[in-house]
Amino acid sequence: MYNIDHGRNCVEIVVTSAISTAISTSFHCCGPFLVNRDIPGLYEFNNVCLTKQLSETCRKSVNHCEGNLQGIIYFTPNDDKTMRNPLRCVTCSAPLMHHWNETGRDEEEVGHKCGFTSTHVMYASDITDWNQCRLQPDAQSLTNLWGKQQVPATAESIRYYNEPVLSLNFQADNIGHSLFDHLLMYLPHWQKFKNTTYPFKGINSHSIEGCLSDTNNDWYCRILRSMNAFGNDAKELPPTSNTTLTCYKSLYVTEIAIQRGLKHKVLTKSLFDEFRDILFQSFNLDRGRNYHDEKQDEENKHTKLLLYAHKPSGRRVFEGMDGLVDTLSKQSKYQGVDFQMIEDFGSYSIIQQASLFNSADAAIMVHGAQMVNSIFSVDGTTFIELGCHIPTFIGNPRYMALLNGHHQSVQECGDDANDDDICVICDSSNKVYGNFTMKNTAFEALIDKVLLDLNHTT
Repeated sequence: MYNIDHGRNCVEIVVTSAISTAISTSFHCCGPFLVNRDIPGLYEFNNVCLTKQLSETCRKSVNHCEGNLQGIIYFTPNDDKTMRNPLRCVTCSAPLMHHWNETGRDEEEVGHKCGFTSTHVMYASDITDWNQCRLQPDAQSLTNLWGKQQVPATAESIRYYNEPVLSLNFQADNIGHSLFDHLLMYLPHWQKFKNTTYPFKGINSHSIEGCLSDTNNDWYCRILRSMNAFGNDAKELPPTSNTTLTCYKSLYVTEIAIQRGLKHKVLTKSLFDEFRDILFQSFNLDRGRNYHDEKQDEENKHTKLLLYAHKPSGRRVFEGMDGLVDTLSKQSKYQGVDFQMIEDFGSYSIIQQASLFNSADAAIMVHGAQMVNSIFSVDGTTFIELGCHIPTFIGNPRYMALLNGHHQSVQECGDDANDDDICVICDSSNKVYGNFTMKNTAFEALIDKVLLDLNHTT
């Protein structure tokens, strides 16, 4: 950590007109630059400052907040047109573009480019100008309307870093988005850095303070630590006050969600296997990744089915699942089947969740974020997602190919469905969050199909 005059000790500098001018004149903002050729998703900016979305305003916003939003202040003192724009310091409501210069939905309203997914852009001639702009009625009104309050709202002091820093920014309140929006994007960069050198010396954990600490039990933070995601030299930066602006000579930013659908084929199965082998070892899992390829003791072998009705959420609940399982488990044809019902995944640690998925031959679960624990499953596992409507991530054939897994969605019955058709009966018109049930014959047909498929594949 370094101060503005590049000293060895990081200090906070009180913002004055002279300091603000000195920073802006010494800064030559540029970026984003793609860090690794032919691998999307990680970019470097030079001489920018960074703000953080205030989570409370995100929750109260009239618009949906896309992850843990952050704002980059881009200094363009010689751009007269931009400096005449009274909304140059206002972040867009939801920049969902996948390229920095794409046209955003709010671009016309704010009069400037928006940035890209999860990372807004603001413009100023210097920090004093940014402060003054933030206090203008038009800027405050639009910021309040969109619920996009940034920390700091205005800067009273500056903390400057001269060495490269990575902004660790992911959707901390949803482990599904942590995996598909951030990790699947970052893995190819991790492999390249691991085999050469990591470019950053500091980590600014915008999503969860203390993410890299051994005492942090967040699902995604635990995974990042287990894979040593950022090397041994990158240390998490200390927190700042809500009035301190952090500025960087070299800032690395991840473009989340760009690899959500796995359309970029830089994530190979060999890389995913390498990552999962590290996870299996770190979490001390009983089954190796190639468990189904290894000779098993047929006398003692049971088929293990992991079932989850999503009850704690109160929405998308598989009502009556426990009764259906209880009825089936008493039938003689299921003597070799272990039905493991989970009441609340939230009551299990990440280690325990990993073990549950690792030991299962099939996971039969209501659609939800818990299914991303599939990364702990052995190759050849079957995944059944149940729901009235399933906007699935894990059902992507490319993701199943990475796991060598098998996926099936079970959704709402049609008007002409038979009793043993494998489908669900929804209790409302809300197809995304509505609760549902299954007929006994349909549920039995589902379990029989899963067991048949497992026997054919394992």
